[in-house]
Amino acid sequence: MKRLLFLGLFVILALLVGSVMLTRCRSATVVDPQAAVGTETPAPTEEPIITPEPQASPTGPAFAAFTDPGPFAIGAVVDVPFQLIGAHDLHAISVIVFTPIMNIRVLDAELNTPETQVSPGPLPPGAMVLQNTFDASGRVTYEVAGLEYTQDPVRTLFVMQMVGMSPGMGELMVDSIKAWRVDGSEIEILPQPAFLEVLDQSVGDPIPQETLVFQVTAQPVAPAGVVAQGVYYRLRAGQNLYRVAQEFGSTVEAIAQANNITDVHAVSAGRLLHIPVTPSVGRAAYYVGPGDTLYGIARYFNLTVESLAAQNGLQSPYHLRAGQWVVLTP
Repeated sequence: MKRLLFLGLFVILALLVGSVMLTRCRSATVVDPQAAVGTETPAPTEEPIITPEPQASPTGPAFAAFTDPGPFAIGAVVDVPFQLIGAHDLHAISVIVFTPIMNIRVLDAELNTPETQVSPGPLPPGAMVLQNTFDASGRVTYEVAGLEYTQDPVRTLFVMQMVGMSPGMGELMVDSIKAWRVDGSEIEILPQPAFLEVLDQSVGDPIPQETLVFQVTAQPVAPAGVVAQGVYYRLRAGQNLYRVAQEFGSTVEAIAQANNITDVHAVSAGRLLHIPVTPSVGRAAYYVGPGDTLYGIARYFNLTVESLAAQNGLQSPYHLRAGQWVVLTP
């Protein structure tokens, strides 16, 4: 009996010891999630490398304009720069400027170089002036190649030196302009005319005759205060005489005859045309285009801004819109 009791106690004690040992083994194999946090070094994460995209060259049409020197006196010499606005990726350009001005003469930029007419603007290394001449009709031709891309919004292509000979007004007008990028594609450049005014006053000594390389004998559009009957219209880029004739109810032949045009296929944008038809308002009227101002129209036709404003019912600051008529002669 005692032996059985002792055997039972031994079995119970063995079971208790085994249970304790099993519990310790289990606790040794369990990983505390809280203890694991921060003890393991995370694998480094690689940030993606962002490569900036190259900026595209500015697109859209560029503009060409003369810098207005303002009114100047007889005998005064003024610089008239020809500037390009927005032609950032220009590589080569050819410009022909028409100067039908009877009261202003052009000075030779380099007397020792035959036929040189204008002073080139800043040229990058490797650029070359291909042509710098004028002809008897008063057309200045300037060509340059090898220009570089620039971020500058304005660049001076060339500078014309002008001297006032007698009081009056005249216009500098781009007869043609073509420009190309490095890849050979053409750049659209919209030219703007310039109006020059010589005051009825003298200044300085007379200009030596040997420096005067050109004198234009063309007459102004009209004497002061007198405008021929008809429509006046400045040819826009992409237009031709056929389209203008259709728009105003005329013919190519009539327009060519009224403007002394010998080649109807070689009329450049920017030229002012006299169309021999009766306008819808007045006897003579100007058809307003983009960029036109009342001041510029008055100067070209030898009229006053005040008279034009009064007969057209315009109030200062005389804003005009494209497609509007400005009555020149009621």
